[in-house]
Amino acid sequence: MVGKNLSTKPLRLPYSILVPIASVIVWGVLILIPALILFDRLHNLSRGGESIQVPIGSFTAIVSQSHAFWWSFQMIASLRAPLVDGINLPGFVLHSLASLLLFGSAQWYPAATAPETLRVITTPILCLPAWWFVGSGIEGFFGTRKLRWPALIIGIVLCLFFLALALGFTLAESPQERAETTVPIWSFFFWAAAFAIPVIAWCIQRKSRAETVMAKI
Repeated sequence: MVGKNLSTKPLRLPYSILVPIASVIVWGVLILIPALILFDRLHNLSRGGESIQVPIGSFTAIVSQSHAFWWSFQMIASLRAPLVDGINLPGFVLHSLASLLLFGSAQWYPAATAPETLRVITTPILCLPAWWFVGSGIEGFFGTRKLRWPALIIGIVLCLFFLALALGFTLAESPQERAETTVPIWSFFFWAAAFAIPVIAWCIQRKSRAETVMAKI
């Protein structure tokens, strides 16, 4: 009888976990899967040889079989780095600040690695806390997480920070300068809106609690 009364509920992950997982999946779709596809094509071109001749425009690159995957990864990274940086903009900012503080240059990278390749690896990892914060805001919006005042303050500061950057790049720079920006301009507006989610959720919860207190009076 006890077994019949027990109901099995499906496992539902919170948005604070689902949103970072979704960001990793997007990274895989943009970077990892295309790199694997390119690597497979290079492997087919090699025909069992130790090196692969890859025609690129007017010249031919010679890639060793042992470095084929890393070469494929770097090629995809060079093409998709601006998009990955934009999607994970807080991670890009942290990456630039860490490089500046540790190595004296915001664009530091190891000699054997292209800067785009390093950013494509580090930026999504550094952005995971930001995705978690946005996911927590979504939980607060739907009432499954109680947001406290630190979430409000952090959300306001980050929202205003990225909004100021967005307006600065949009209004203060010429079209040519905006075209040369490392990350797309829309990403600043996107993250300003994303960081506004916990702020809006906190305000909704605050209003709901106030209405509950008034109803009891």
